[in-house]
Amino acid sequence: MGIYWRPSCFPCPNLPSFQVNEPWWHIPLEELKDFYWESYKIVQAKAPLWITLFHDSFRLWPSTFGGDWMKNCNNWAMDTHLYQAWSEPTTSDTYVSRTCGAGSNLRLMESLGVPVIVGEWSLATDNCAMWLNGLNDNVPGFPKLACKRVECSASYMGEQPGAPPRLDPAADTMDPRGSGGESFVINGTCPVSGHFNPDSVRKLANAQLNVFDLHTHGNFFWNFRTELEEPLWDYQQAVKHKWLPIDYSNHSKDWHAIDSACLLTDENEISALSQYSESYKCYGIITIVFVIVIYIRRLVSFCRQLLVPISSYQPIPAASELSDIEL
Repeated sequence: MGIYWRPSCFPCPNLPSFQVNEPWWHIPLEELKDFYWESYKIVQAKAPLWITLFHDSFRLWPSTFGGDWMKNCNNWAMDTHLYQAWSEPTTSDTYVSRTCGAGSNLRLMESLGVPVIVGEWSLATDNCAMWLNGLNDNVPGFPKLACKRVECSASYMGEQPGAPPRLDPAADTMDPRGSGGESFVINGTCPVSGHFNPDSVRKLANAQLNVFDLHTHGNFFWNFRTELEEPLWDYQQAVKHKWLPIDYSNHSKDWHAIDSACLLTDENEISALSQYSESYKCYGIITIVFVIVIYIRRLVSFCRQLLVPISSYQPIPAASELSDIEL
């Protein structure tokens, strides 16, 4: 997200030259892995207890970072960024399903010996937040929907010329360096994230915490603040709105909500607690009682047969012994 690899900053003569603004996720995979390997050796030589964290260059798959690369090495992990903010706009339930579905790949990578850390995630489902996509500019093709706009606030740096910009629809106050989109000032208004409701945000938060806790080595909430309130990117505000929990202790109400967040999805494992929730217990008890009753009836029937006197046993006569009337 706005991070570019500039070869001139790194003394790596064995690597090919790339353009200054070439995104690092466009670098050929083998060259990137070679660079990571050399960096890892340098860090381990100077600080053997430090963990070297590699970004997956948005290519976290078994075919890319699985296999023998970094096999049997210590103190390293793969960093992946899992956002819903840059995905295709959809319903709140689909955002949750996408999040739970991501658990399959994370679980697979961990099973292959790749320690994964989610280095960035948030509660946003759009990228309308001011400055999120760059200073007075926007990533081409984003945002994918119309942003909510509010009156720009005063500068947090104190009194500044032209700040806040004049709120006048007739005056084009868009920064002339902007290249399009809505992620900057337009006619005195500023964009903010606004495509959410509290229940949907809470469900998405629980799903993300569920997946990251079950299938990774850890996670970092991408927390930042601007002059405009952005609670979906502000951890403290998210806790204040009760979208993110305070009590993570086992068997707390918040913990149970996180633990069962992906229960209804096909892509994620059902955790032990969710598996034996109250409803499952009831069904299980009914089933056990039903089976016990059946076996008791069979046992009683078997015992009755054993208690019948042998003398009372009357064999069925052969057909030749029956009279014509009986036949």
